[in-house]
Amino acid sequence: MPSTPPDPGSQSAGKSRLSAFFSRFGSTLVLWLFIGGALVSAHPVPFFVIILLLMMGGLWEFFHLLHMRHARGEAAVTMALSAVYVSVCFWSAAAGHGTDFARFDLLAIFHITVAGFLIHMFSPVNPGRSHIQVMACVFAFIYITFLFNFITRVSWFQDGREQPAGLVPGRTYLLFGLAVTKFTDMGAYIVGSLIGKHKMVPHLSPGKTWEGFAGAIAFAYLAAFTIAGLWGRGVPLLTPVHTAILAGLIALGAVVGDLAESTIKRSLRAKDSGHVMPGIGGVLDLIDSILVTTPILYFYLEWIKP
Repeated sequence: MPSTPPDPGSQSAGKSRLSAFFSRFGSTLVLWLFIGGALVSAHPVPFFVIILLLMMGGLWEFFHLLHMRHARGEAAVTMALSAVYVSVCFWSAAAGHGTDFARFDLLAIFHITVAGFLIHMFSPVNPGRSHIQVMACVFAFIYITFLFNFITRVSWFQDGREQPAGLVPGRTYLLFGLAVTKFTDMGAYIVGSLIGKHKMVPHLSPGKTWEGFAGAIAFAYLAAFTIAGLWGRGVPLLTPVHTAILAGLIALGAVVGDLAESTIKRSLRAKDSGHVMPGIGGVLDLIDSILVTTPILYFYLEWIKP
């Protein structure tokens, strides 16, 4: 029997997926090596610069998606107040004043809400639009700035036990959380690309499959137990039971965070939040899962610490 000629479309799609994978993997590797180096560094300045740049980049892309970059200063006010809030929290924790930012949180939310209204009090009201712009300021602050600031909370988390020399207390837990989160994303992408057939939430993200979800869970547990096993002294609270529970929670949180951003992009008819990183998209595409997993990590550690 004559052999069936290869399908050019299938070969092209396979090459496209392979190219996208290596592009995504390369961007992720370079970026997280850079972030990991800043985390391991005992000096707080590189770490602070990374946090500030990622947060500001995420905010800028969010307002860009909403076409609000030039809308009466809302984006500028939100980004300025966010920078002040993140800076105060970071350097307060770095100075040894703890990570109880409740008063900073409430004060920042109050200011961003009032500032959003003040902008419109001294300029003509745009019917059908002004209230959306005010709400966008508050939502952007809570969704991006407030949730991303949990990185600072985890970084200076105190478990009451001895930490490895050369590391700031809490950084080991943060590295654990970031690694599990990114391995979750990687597992979902690799397994979903290879064998994904059954759509998970096609109305939000056509590329998400249940096979990819299973891969995300598997990769999360692989990363969690590997890190906890190799670096047990650095994460003393993470017994095998806590590691198993936290890995599952982080994996679920990473999927929810990714789908949350997909909801925003889908409603705004955008494929990516930006084009800063080849294969990934924008800054918001990079940190979407972290916005959910880092708070989960912080609250779980607070719950289990002695």
